[in-house]
Amino acid sequence: MVYKKTWLFALTLLFVFSVTIVGNLHAQTDNRLNGTWIDDSDDDTVVEMTFNNGNYEQSSIDKIDNEQNFSRGTYTASNGRITFKPAQMMFIGSPALEMGLVSGRWYSITEFSANMRNVYSTYGMPADIVNQMLELIVTPPAESYSITGNTLTITVTIFDETETLVYRRK
Repeated sequence: MVYKKTWLFALTLLFVFSVTIVGNLHAQTDNRLNGTWIDDSDDDTVVEMTFNNGNYEQSSIDKIDNEQNFSRGTYTASNGRITFKPAQMMFIGSPALEMGLVSGRWYSITEFSANMRNVYSTYGMPADIVNQMLELIVTPPAESYSITGNTLTITVTIFDETETLVYRRK
């Protein structure tokens, strides 16, 4: 049961990060992304993303349990494709404790990856699966995006699962 819960938590974590993680600071960016975008369509979670000329910051807040996670880094965006590259991550509440992290502390992506490798190994998760999950966090694939008026749509594909996320300009 713990293994299944951990696996589901890890997949959720990967999904959130792949949407909010970023690319090369010197690469091309789409200035239309600049600003803060919010997705509060879910009754339980609010996701906020702020883009600023190749830098991003993301927050995800569970309104019921008050669990929070944050990431920041760089991104590239052009021709309808966005690539994220995380630099730091922070968790507040039980997710931090479940992952053996200090709640409210920013971790470099290297520190975060090393910690996750240890945590997932402790739960008996196979090394190849741990490596795949960490690869998605550290080097997520490019995702498609579009902006229409004050709406940002990002299409995310992870492990053959595709989800469309819709944000509105804040």
